[in-house]
Amino acid sequence: MSLRNDGIAVAGAGVNVAAWADGEYTYHCDATTIRVARDPGSDSYAISPTSAQVVLANLAANGTPVDMCARGEYIFVAEGGANAGIAVYRFNRATNALTFILSQTDVGAAIPHMAIHCDGQYIVVGTSLGLLVYTFNEATEALTYINTANAAYAFTDVFIRGTEVFGKGANPAIYRYSLATGRLASEVVIDTLPLFPNDVCYDGTNLWFTSAFGGNGVVVGSWDGSTYTELDIAPRLGAQQYQYLYPSGRYVFVACGDDGVRQLRYQNERIVQMDTHDNGAGYTRLHVLGERVVAPRTGAVDVLRVTDTNVLFEAVGQDNGGAAEHICTDGTYIYGSLFGGGWQGINAYDLNMNHITFRNDGAAAYGACAATSDGVIYVGRTNMLSAYSFDGATFGLLDSELMTIVRLRASDEICFALTATRVYSCRYQTGNISVLDAAVIPGGGAQDLAVDGDHVFVVTATHVYAFERNGTSFGRMADSMTINYVLGRIWVQNGYIYVHDTGATGLRISLYDWQDNGFNALASCEVGSTSGAALYGDGYYVYWGTPQMMYCIKYEDNVLKIEGGIDVVTGALTVHEGAATGGNVFVAADADSFRKYTPVYADHKMSPATGFGGATVQFTPKAVLPATTEWEWDLGDGTYQDGRVATRTYPDGIRDYDTSLMVEYGGAFQDGWDVFRMGGALFSMSAVTGQIPLRVDYTDRTVIY
Repeated sequence: MSLRNDGIAVAGAGVNVAAWADGEYTYHCDATTIRVARDPGSDSYAISPTSAQVVLANLAANGTPVDMCARGEYIFVAEGGANAGIAVYRFNRATNALTFILSQTDVGAAIPHMAIHCDGQYIVVGTSLGLLVYTFNEATEALTYINTANAAYAFTDVFIRGTEVFGKGANPAIYRYSLATGRLASEVVIDTLPLFPNDVCYDGTNLWFTSAFGGNGVVVGSWDGSTYTELDIAPRLGAQQYQYLYPSGRYVFVACGDDGVRQLRYQNERIVQMDTHDNGAGYTRLHVLGERVVAPRTGAVDVLRVTDTNVLFEAVGQDNGGAAEHICTDGTYIYGSLFGGGWQGINAYDLNMNHITFRNDGAAAYGACAATSDGVIYVGRTNMLSAYSFDGATFGLLDSELMTIVRLRASDEICFALTATRVYSCRYQTGNISVLDAAVIPGGGAQDLAVDGDHVFVVTATHVYAFERNGTSFGRMADSMTINYVLGRIWVQNGYIYVHDTGATGLRISLYDWQDNGFNALASCEVGSTSGAALYGDGYYVYWGTPQMMYCIKYEDNVLKIEGGIDVVTGALTVHEGAATGGNVFVAADADSFRKYTPVYADHKMSPATGFGGATVQFTPKAVLPATTEWEWDLGDGTYQDGRVATRTYPDGIRDYDTSLMVEYGGAFQDGWDVFRMGGALFSMSAVTGQIPLRVDYTDRTVIY
């Protein structure tokens, strides 16, 4: 996993004490100012006090803000100082106006409020005289004080999870309360902690807390509702004490003062640090929503995105001493062209990247390659297109045609060959390479092409062109669009067209589909400032290769995003091209030659997807992974299973079960979620047979959870 910096929200020169996010807006404050900024979604943040994304900057009306949370249009602020209390603001999203509603103190004047947290129903505040619980009526904009718990202690942090509230008191103990009755009650003192805690959170299974004792950093322990059992202690990394922490999914994020933000996970019976981010000083609190981490610090607020950098596992590599730029596969063998080195020419490998043989017909430069379904390997050489056969041991040169190749793509038995000015459809048959049809590229300068069943797409430095395709023949140029990039790349997968170009703020991957004989823009994602050279896919991910990195890109829920990646080479080397087969991806990467990677993803299918009356469901992953893969299933009802396939019989009743799968292989891992719906009316009949007239009484026996 990785914490990618999506941008900075500048919010004054002082220490920014709190932040919150709700998926649409980000809220943050320092000692005097509250600001609200729009969340740009999949695009990177570019926030400053004068940017269009900062929609207001409003002076706090009462005490000094120390912590905050938000729900809908309302912002709740815990205030310290002379006018300490809880303040409520309303943010009008239509007019971008922030309005002060009220300020309220219920434990006495000038009692410092230290922490605040809210859910859909309650607001809980930590003060120097205990925990306070409130409700807020949005219709009347009234804040109602419910009660106070444990007024003998100062609570510097509070966290709501379901009907449980956890608070960190000003002593070496953590307190747990119940909100099941709408009041803070049923105090449980977790005083078996060996260390003094700074902060506490609960991820639904384990209790986490940061330690203020010696060189310790984070402690994790199991919690069954009544008993705490310590599991692991992670020492502090750096000079600063670990302070505020926040759980999100399988991860816990920690604010570590001048040492930045750390991302942790409990796995294999120990705390593992996944990544760290440090862009300044004074990280004290943070808030996490999905893949967003909003981390206030001195002078700014960092907006971080959690990305799965461990999506890919490097299985094996093959360094042949030459420079590799092109690779293809027929599903049985891998073919790669090399120039320079001892194996200059076209090379063959098995699917474990063991080298089989190579062939060089003269000292010509070998470039683009493609393998068609009829067993022909097409290779671009100096000023010619050559066709080869391969019998598993040796190559045979079949024929050559004068043609200066830029890129080759295979579609069934047809090879599409791109030159700077034309695109050709070719096929080797009856002893010759036959050019079946051709289309002219307006203006020339062609750089890449992609093919689906109906179209051939060609990209230049300034345009993308779509040509109609009828088998081996080209029809009219169906559409074109202007892009802005020197080195264009294009890929077609699952009906979507991916194009590498330049957007308003930098390089990006843009996504289109084809509607009404034209390109239809769907989404885009920023890919930083580093130019890439490879764009290809395996039917699940689309891969983007740059110097040193290969990123996994996925279109899901109308969002195109980078979901992960891997450092594929050492040094400033570039992934030039890739191919996929059998659940693996293969890349050509400069002097590192050829590499094989295994993508790890946790999407899974359920059979059946819904059920009635105690259905038995089988869960199966979609990824093709080796036998050594670890599979961990959460079946949504407190049941967990290991192994590639899981089965579960759910009881009668109407209920949604949130299921998840965690996949880990070779250090790469992914989480995937889905919902199984058990539903339907259940009833019994007093009689099922009898003589007419027959009275039947029906009794509803549906159970709704």
